[in-house]
Formats: sequence, structure tokens, C-alpha cells
Amino acid sequence: MSLMSFSFFRFMRGTALVVGLGVLASGPMAGSAVAQAPVPGLPACDLAREAIVNLKKPNFGVPVVWDGLFGDESKLMRFSAATPLPSGSVLIAGEHLNEKFEPLQTFIVEMNSRGRGIGEKRIQALKGEKVTDLVPVDHGYVVASNILAGANDEKQVRLSWYDETRTYIRDLILKDAAHDFESYTLLPANEGNGFIAVVHARPRQGSMDEHGILYRISATGKILWKRAYRSGAASLMHGIAPVGDKGYVVTGRELAENGRISGMAMEINNDGTLVWQQPYPRGVHALLRKASVRDDGRVVMVGQITPFGETYSTAWVMEVDTNGEILWQRYFPLGGNETDARGVITYDDGRTVVMLNVRARNEYADDRDHIRLLTLSPRGEILRDEPYVEGQHAQASQISLGYKSERVVIAFVEGTAGSLLPDEVVLITEQIKKQGRRTVGADGKVVESYVAPEEEKIEDKPVTLPPPETVATEEKKEDPSFRGWVFVATALDPYKDPCLPLEIPRVQDK
Repeated sequence: MSLMSFSFFRFMRGTALVVGLGVLASGPMAGSAVAQAPVPGLPACDLAREAIVNLKKPNFGVPVVWDGLFGDESKLMRFSAATPLPSGSVLIAGEHLNEKFEPLQTFIVEMNSRGRGIGEKRIQALKGEKVTDLVPVDHGYVVASNILAGANDEKQVRLSWYDETRTYIRDLILKDAAHDFESYTLLPANEGNGFIAVVHARPRQGSMDEHGILYRISATGKILWKRAYRSGAASLMHGIAPVGDKGYVVTGRELAENGRISGMAMEINNDGTLVWQQPYPRGVHALLRKASVRDDGRVVMVGQITPFGETYSTAWVMEVDTNGEILWQRYFPLGGNETDARGVITYDDGRTVVMLNVRARNEYADDRDHIRLLTLSPRGEILRDEPYVEGQHAQASQISLGYKSERVVIAFVEGTAGSLLPDEVVLITEQIKKQGRRTVGADGKVVESYVAPEEEKIEDKPVTLPPPETVATEEKKEDPSFRGWVFVATALDPYKDPCLPLEIPRVQDK
């Protein structure tokens, strides 16, 4: 796959850019004191700091360890989150919807290695409920979801506890008198005993004080601490990843006064205090969804950008050092399609697996919405490109590493034409706010909720960030018909970086 930069200025206009034209320099000794001519067939070992990598048209038929569908044409099922199990099965949480795409029930189901759903448990969904994540805790699991509550459909976050048999126990509602709350993800805490919840706070009226909040919650549901991260302008957190056992990297986006959106990342300690924070402006707007941290502290972050003068998105992958400074970044367009990097896994040998969603810009085009797993070298070159599709279309929501190093992907499968996951980048403007919020709900019995009495009394400790330059919100549209799909891609083969210096054995004196 050639690394080309002929149209890069269109992507990056307004930002500093230094990229060489054409194919990267090659040679096993690149970077040494002795100049080397390019050698055909050998890897490119010079690091291109920024490059566009044009994807090829997909060639479907990549084998998987196993896969399975859940639901049928009479049951609209949405897979939203999952966690691998030691047995090789996958535990999945999602929603059962009616014909109007209103949530009827939330469910937990185990999909075994034969692709069959077993041990399904359901509970009544609350109004507008949409599952966002699932994490294991001591003696059970916690499921995060977004709900609508009150006469004005206030947005709140529901955390539901299940025991080891996946039986519902209780829940904890996170809410605020002046802000709508939305859940984005959960992560097991570095210290054990519970997890971190990533929440977005949006003022209900009269303010642009959108910001991210982190809750540290014990396995039993006690809120241990809460941190609000305000930088003076709208900001949003998408994902969180552990930095060893000492802290976390948080990814998201920020909004500047000029309306431009940039990606954002920051590192925090285990107690939520700030280590560093960086904005990453790219194109007219950009966002960083997920991150994965290597053992040496370097961070690979993924998301998407929208180039200046365009309306389509392009997948974005970036590696930064321990201070957030860029080491290299890549953009992965595919002609006639939008691409979006939604998940990432890093490996000790320097490789990275990135999960992309590819969507046709024109719904009447012959291109099929599908999933790509890109295996990248330590310098961001494509080593392997695996396209996946099931039925008419497919779009993924999550990737994780299984207990045997297999790659577990949770996805939606479409039953009719259309796109499942539209572009989620929506500029925060007063015009959008005047349009009002969409009400989606279903009448039914409300499950009893458990609210920690200490919640409203917890001190909100703001963290001062540098002035931001960008941010955005999300809106999601549903497709007329879809089922849940899980597939387990094979583990990567062993790999040794060919660009590392050769280890020459020492000759022992006789």
C-alpha cells in the first residue's frame, strides 16, 4: 500500500505540514549513518510523520474463528456493548426495539463459540434507553445506558448492576438539576474495586458550558469521587484507556469560538488530577474516539476528520509520545465512502489493529457499508487489511481483545438499504439548540431505581485546562431493520519488526 501525499494540503489546510511526495524511503538501514538506496521488496523503515493512505476496494471473504447473528426480522435487536469471557464466549448487552425503534427491553446474552445466544436475560427498558457499555465488576457486571426521565425528558445516565448469573439487582442514576447527562463509556479502575464512568454534561438552556465528567464508582455502587473538566468552552469526552496502573488517557473533542472542532486528549492520574492536555486541530473538525496505551507510555488514538471544503469524514490514526506530542499520523480514505476509526488495539511488538467503519456516501451506490480491520506496522504502514460484511451491510461499535488474543468485534447488520451509524459530528450552534431534542420512548412499567444519597453532595472539583479550540455533540439515527452481529477474528501471527537493528551474536574467545 503506497503512502501518498499528493492531495494532503486539501485535508490539512491551515495547519503546519511537512510530508514528502511519493513512496516512503526504503531500506533495512534507514536512519543509519550510511546512506542506503531503496531496495525493492524490503520494508520502508523511514518514519513519515503524516501521510494519506488510500484504501483499496474491499475483497470480502476473510475467515473468522466464529460469528453469530442475534434476532430475526420480527425482532429488532441492537448490540451496543460486550466483554469477552474466559470460556471464549462473548457477553453482550443491547436493546430489543419495537417497529418504531423505541426500546422495549434491555438484555444481556452470551454468544458462545458456536455462534448461538444462550442464557439471555431481559428487563423492562426505561424511556429512550440506549446501552453504551458493559464492564465486569466483583461478582457480576455493570451496564451503562442513557435514558429520558421527567416531564421534559431530561437526559440521565443509568448504571445497572447484574450478578454472576446475569440477574438484574439494582441501578444507580446519575443526573443533574441543570445539565443533561449522557454516558459514553466505562472502564475498570486501575486500583480494582469498581470502574470509571465517562459522562457528558450539556446545559439544558442558556449556556455553552458543555464539559466532560469522570465518576469513580466502587463495585457496590458508591461514588468515590467525581471530577468535572471545564476549559472555558464546550468540550466532550469520548473514550478512556489505562496508562499502566498509574492513570488514564481520555480522548474527545473541543469547540473553538470560530466553530472549528479539534480532537482532544489528556492524561490524568488515578485520582483524576491532570498530567497533560493537548488539542489536535485537523480540517474543519476532528474527533478522537478511542485510545490504547503501549507499555512504554506511547498512545495510539483513533477517530475521524472532515477536510476543509468537504462534508465526508476520513478515518484518522495517530501515535503520540508520553507528553502528547505527535510521533506519526495517518488518514485512511476510500473513494466514494466515509471512513471512521472507532476502535484500536496495540501490541507489545509495536503493531496496531484499527477498526474502521466504511459507509457509502450515496445510499444508492453499489458500495456496501462494511467493517475493516487494519493491522499497522510500528510506523503506521498497512501490514494487513481485512474487510468484513454480513448480509447487505455491517457497521461495528466495539472491538476488544479476547482471552486467546483473538479480536472480538460487535456490530449491527442491516436488513434493508440505508446506513446504521451516520456521521456523529454535529457542530454545537444555537441553531441546532433551537431545533430541540428528539424524543424517543416507550410506555411501560418503570424499573425501581437506586440513587446514592451522597451523589448530590459530592464536591464537584473542576480541573483547569488550557484554552480549547473545538467540540461537538452526537445525534444518532436508526435504520429500519437490523440485527446484532458478533464475529471473532483470528489472532495475529507472530511478528518481528524488520526495521529494528539486527542482533549480531558475539564471538566468544576460545
